[in-house]
Amino acid sequence: MVCRIRLQRMGVKNNPIWKIIVTDSRRSASSGKYVEKIGVFDPNAKSMDYMYHQNASNPEEKFKTCYLDIDRVKYWLGQGAQPTDHVVKILSNIGLLPPKPSVVPKGWDPKTWDTSFKEAQLYFKRKTKIEEQL
Repeated sequence: MVCRIRLQRMGVKNNPIWKIIVTDSRRSASSGKYVEKIGVFDPNAKSMDYMYHQNASNPEEKFKTCYLDIDRVKYWLGQGAQPTDHVVKILSNIGLLPPKPSVVPKGWDPKTWDTSFKEAQLYFKRKTKIEEQL
């Protein structure tokens, strides 16, 4: 059985919650059926007060929540399940997978990037000085 580990959107309008599920890739994704639910990812940053209903040391600190059954994730990865790109990001943040290597565009030169960045900084500094004088 060829399996994928992917996200399934739940929740309400403008407040998504994603289930992390294992699906058979030969079945239709639109059917909504999955083999196993292995976690939940809530991308909306919440404070400690909201999550635990108690005073936090820094109530301004916000974080995203992710609940995973790590044993089942390791099991499905061992069985050959392929995670999608977003799931790879989540699992690499937790430390279960190595991070996906970033792709450098062809012809990208850090020296030209540095000079263009410096020129942009000078432009905005000059622009703010002119605006302050007006």
